Amino acid sequence: IEHDAGVRDKRQRRKWQQDIKETLNMKLEKVRKLARDIVFQAGCDEIYISQGT
Repeated sequence: IEHDAGVRDKRQRRKWQQDIKETLNMKLEKVRKLARDIVFQAGCDEIYISQGT
């Protein structure tokens, strides 16, 4: 049963990744980079807000 769950999870992950690629019309590497940039920028914004700048 554990093997079946692992296979199912991999299929769901692939479908999710394919949906992202089709919806955004981007490669996953580009999506990952943009997501990291957004998280980094949000962290920087929080620092500036807390410092009052």
